[in-house]
Amino acid sequence: MLNKELVRIFVLSLLLLLMASCKNDEPKTVENVVRPVKIIIVEDAKDLETINYPAVIQATGAVNLTFQVGGLIQELPIVEAQQVKKGELIAKLDQRDFISQVDSTRAQYELAEQDYQRSRRLIKRSAVAQRELEKHKSERDAAKAQLDMAKKALADTELRAPYSGLIAKLPVKRLQNVQAGAAIASMIDAKNWVATINLPASVVAVAPTRQSRGASLGLSAAPEMQFPAKLKEATLEADAVAQ
Repeated sequence: MLNKELVRIFVLSLLLLLMASCKNDEPKTVENVVRPVKIIIVEDAKDLETINYPAVIQATGAVNLTFQVGGLIQELPIVEAQQVKKGELIAKLDQRDFISQVDSTRAQYELAEQDYQRSRRLIKRSAVAQRELEKHKSERDAAKAQLDMAKKALADTELRAPYSGLIAKLPVKRLQNVQAGAAIASMIDAKNWVATINLPASVVAVAPTRQSRGASLGLSAAPEMQFPAKLKEATLEADAVAQ
């Protein structure tokens, strides 16, 4: 009887151990954690504001070329709309009178230089007075100044391009007499352009900065073409009428 009782106790203990083991093997329930998500609303491109202003477009390097001396235009190897390089000949005057003037003043200078050098040699032997030497020196210096002016006038008979660009206008013709300072040709620098606009005061008041982000330049003759633009300068005084 005792053995049967022990066997029953052993069997019951084994069953309890098996039940406890099964409970530990049961899957645990995992709770789902809800996390917040940030949402950004993207604006439609049609809601962006674009403002257009009429502009006056000019080349930055526009300049009128003129002679500093007058004369007859002997050479005019350019035409309107022609592209020229820096230093290229634009026009040339008849140089005959200017060459003659250089030769004449050079002869006067050489003669005055000889008189001055002779006076320097003589004064060492006390053969001439000091005032005679000073007179010849003054005459030599005046003759040198006249020679330099004649050389400059001769050099000014050639008009050359101050930079590479385009000939915008040519108001003169070959074999035409022109005065000093008269316009011979107008040149523009085709690389850089300036568009001048009138900006309303209401826009200036709300503009946070002077940064021209997204600015572009368009032409009415070619509306499909757009050129990037940036702010160069702004006047600080508004128009008295239009503001």
